[in-house]
Amino acid sequence: MPRPTYKELAHFVWKALSFSSIAFVASCCLLQAQQKEAGRRYLIPAHGPLVRGGFVNLSEGAIEFLRPGAVIKPLKAKQVLENGDTITVRDGRAEILLSPGYYLRLSRDSLITFLETSPGNTNFKLSRGSAILEISINGSAGNFYAGKRVLYDLITIMTPQNEFAVISGGVYRFDVTRQATTVHVPKGLVVVAGKKIKDGMSASVTTDDAQLASLDVKTADAFDDWSRQRAANLIQGNKSLKGARWFREVHESPFTPSKVGERQTLSARSGFVRLAEPGSQSRLENAAWLDLKSGENLSNGERIKTSPNCRVDVRAYPDIDLLLTGNSEIAYLEPADGRVSVEMTSGSAILISQPEPGAIGSNTISLIMAGRRYVISKPGIFRVNAQPGRAPEFLIFDGEVAVAGHHFKGPRKLISQSEGLTDLEFDKSSTDAFDAWAERRSQLQSIMHSRQLLSPLGGVWFVIEATGQYTFVPAQWSYHSPYGGNYSVKYISFLNMPIVRNQQNDNSTGPVKPDAPRADGLPRTQGPRPAPPPN
Repeated sequence: MPRPTYKELAHFVWKALSFSSIAFVASCCLLQAQQKEAGRRYLIPAHGPLVRGGFVNLSEGAIEFLRPGAVIKPLKAKQVLENGDTITVRDGRAEILLSPGYYLRLSRDSLITFLETSPGNTNFKLSRGSAILEISINGSAGNFYAGKRVLYDLITIMTPQNEFAVISGGVYRFDVTRQATTVHVPKGLVVVAGKKIKDGMSASVTTDDAQLASLDVKTADAFDDWSRQRAANLIQGNKSLKGARWFREVHESPFTPSKVGERQTLSARSGFVRLAEPGSQSRLENAAWLDLKSGENLSNGERIKTSPNCRVDVRAYPDIDLLLTGNSEIAYLEPADGRVSVEMTSGSAILISQPEPGAIGSNTISLIMAGRRYVISKPGIFRVNAQPGRAPEFLIFDGEVAVAGHHFKGPRKLISQSEGLTDLEFDKSSTDAFDAWAERRSQLQSIMHSRQLLSPLGGVWFVIEATGQYTFVPAQWSYHSPYGGNYSVKYISFLNMPIVRNQQNDNSTGPVKPDAPRADGLPRTQGPRPAPPPN
């Protein structure tokens, strides 16, 4: 076989290199496209209104971002947050946008983990440092609607010492150290450790207690000043949108920003898991523990346990809710006769029995704890605590329970001891963050109905072209910052108008036909459109 000439060999090498170059370029293009597509998953659009929050609006200084299973990287603006994401502020400040109108600001030397980012059930843990939560205040619907709390989403903040429930518009500052968590409430309402901290109050909170005091405005520091200035800038940013190109284009086709995440799943089945936050698990008999998922149905004998920072909501019957807090374990029992029982092993649980108006009778459920069976004989609100080193207790806020032939009506506290039950009075207004969360969860259906009547509540996040940052734009009702200043630019929209629904990651937008169902799962209201409220 003749040897190839130099010219033939050079031509062969050139063809090989050309093919390799083409393949290399193609692989680079593919990788770039994959990275670009991945970027879409984690970064919000550059323009347009966003119905849902859960992303970074501002990042200044040395701040780290960590997603489970990934590497630490600098935190950047427009970063979308998911369950389990952690932000560490070394030396700087950050602003996170939650549901529209809800701002979370972080100061230096802070560590925060987002446990649950879904709208209406936001839950995060502040392990150290300082955070300020600003919630825009509804100034119109609240003027003539008595149930003002339904106007706001409940926010849960967990710290090493305790758990806080923020249930009203206002401004809240949390400072976390190893010894205690201090909360300042210039305006608003937060529940913790059986105490309610209201306008002009502060509290030093440990594991078991909260010491209340009047708020000393002289303690304000640079972080407070920065947060106040941010609020003022965003108010001005809202006003600047009136002449913005993107706002004019969208405003010409008004939409009703619906509350994503308030979609309520109703089920006539018993043992239906309405909500299972990350960290909750279940198993049958001696099988391995598996992650519990929302939408599943529990089987007879199935056990549920929760990690320290997660919660579970089970529809035991269509008219009875079973709610678990962190570090809890139960067994769900539903024998052939259909009579549901819950065996409490550890932790805390709340049972809320509330038949529909006009219903004939109600379902009966039993709770077994420390060898005693508590039969809920009349609807109400009940809580059980089985904490290590303490006698098990059964709290009757409202309703009636039967134990070994004896009936007890609320408000009562039953302490289980070896020699019998100790029956005590207690103040049913002394509630904590778990109580507030459970009550809100049990009222989701009526809350959605109320919000539908007042619709459209809330609003959207809208980008300020001059800064690239987002500000709050109310839908129809008037909102103002607790620091002062009104969000004067808003969508004047009514029921039955087309809405913008989120598609991928709840952040992209697109029109929906007027006869499509609302994004919150509610039917569209028929009849004349209501007149707009006075400003």
